[in-house]
Amino acid sequence: MKKLFVYILLLLLIPRGFSGGSIFDIDGRIKKAESFKIDYAIGLFGGLNFSTYSFENSDGEYDRNYDYIRGSNYGLSLIIAKGYHQFRPELSFHKGGARYIYNNTPITWETSYLSAHFAYMFNLVRSRYDFTGRGNAAPFSIRIGLAVGFNYLASGIQTIGDKEISLTGTNAISRFDVNISPLATFGIRLTNLLAFNIEYRFNYGILQIERNSPTQKTHNLYHSLLVAIYHKID
Repeated sequence: MKKLFVYILLLLLIPRGFSGGSIFDIDGRIKKAESFKIDYAIGLFGGLNFSTYSFENSDGEYDRNYDYIRGSNYGLSLIIAKGYHQFRPELSFHKGGARYIYNNTPITWETSYLSAHFAYMFNLVRSRYDFTGRGNAAPFSIRIGLAVGFNYLASGIQTIGDKEISLTGTNAISRFDVNISPLATFGIRLTNLLAFNIEYRFNYGILQIERNSPTQKTHNLYHSLLVAIYHKID
């Protein structure tokens, strides 16, 4: 979590140094601030989640024996971009869970969440990809950002050996979770209207998801690797 807080702090400080739009001439004189218009685009994205649980017992000890499982992540997003800044609300569906071996018995949790995310992105490299690039803008983009997600557990199954238990039917896991997601993207502009994007996210659930274990702490944790295609809205 310390690394996550450091990342968030850097993300808040970086735009102060670069977002003004003023740049220097070769002789050191400050050029006039660039003027950007607001652009919009709509996109589809999809990819993989590699999810597990962060588990802390009642003694404050972390169990490192939870393994990752692979699942899908896909959805729809809207881009609102101006200059170095980008805001991106999105709706998505993703699968999570974890795997564990207890007394030689495999235990697997498989969950499906409906999600609403709100992301802020800052352009480290301003690009034509954002449909706002002018003049010497690069043909690619590099961004860092932070997203907050609100998740609803649509379905879930716990498998113990050959036995399956519904996680929603037993009310064992909370139906709601909130996650914080630092992310990084690389994008290229395909045409004047289309752009392609590759994105990595680290997602950490900040809510305790186990209902019946008040002395233990179980949080969703997953990595996402996504690709997206965006179309500019004129």
